[in-house]
Amino acid sequence: SSSLYWLEQHIRQNKLRYGTLTYQLDAVAEQSEGGNVVTSSKEAKRLAFYLYWNVLGNKHRQYIVARDMEGFFETPEQVRKCFKIFDADNDGRITLANMVDTVMAIYKERKKLALTLKDTKSVVSKLELVAGVVFHVIFLVIYLWIFQVNIRDLWVSISTIALAFVFVFGNSVRSLYEAVLYLFVVHAFDVGDWLQLSNGDVVKVEEIALMTITAVRGDGRRLYIPTNKLATETTINMSRSDNFWDSVTLLVDIGTPPSVLERLEVSVKRFISDQPREFTG
Repeated sequence: SSSLYWLEQHIRQNKLRYGTLTYQLDAVAEQSEGGNVVTSSKEAKRLAFYLYWNVLGNKHRQYIVARDMEGFFETPEQVRKCFKIFDADNDGRITLANMVDTVMAIYKERKKLALTLKDTKSVVSKLELVAGVVFHVIFLVIYLWIFQVNIRDLWVSISTIALAFVFVFGNSVRSLYEAVLYLFVVHAFDVGDWLQLSNGDVVKVEEIALMTITAVRGDGRRLYIPTNKLATETTINMSRSDNFWDSVTLLVDIGTPPSVLERLEVSVKRFISDQPREFTG
């Protein structure tokens, strides 16, 4: 058929080494510990292409059904769980578009997790530096006490300098404390999450640092937001939110007949019911 001919031409042109799902899984197992199989969106789409054509039981069909996956799992429960992941619109069919969208979503989620871990490691390293300084000061006091140095007289001598440091860096220490609590205790967002700020701007988190958050607006402008400012404002995490309502205002002529408005309402409801993947009610 034309579909199989197109598949053969695609494999020949791209010089694909692995033609079955078994070979793909073996290739994953043979990768080194630090290696990544999917490193770009192009590779993720190619993987989805492989999965679709290798799981598809009947080449005359344009979709995958649950029984096509029975040969890859041991129990019906595993088949049901796997099929549910790829069947995003819950119509009992997995099309090539469903497969690509699901694999791309998993790839983006893993990429976002990797970026979050990278930023978390950077934040923790800076926090370790601050904690190291504090512990060194504490140990210095202990060492002085061991060597029988009069700590009280020494403290009176350096109290003026300490007071000056508190006056200069007191606000910074407070901001650092609030940032640590917000990032590690509240943990309101991760890299890649879409946030709605208190001023109404919708931004995407690009990088998380200890004192600032780098975010990108929809128009491409980059924002640097102090972490302690976000801690004191209401922020909506749209990526973590479940299904939510959104309102759309339609302007119609005042002379529009009621019958036209009724047909419009019926058409909109029919469109929503035909798109269960984008709309839930």
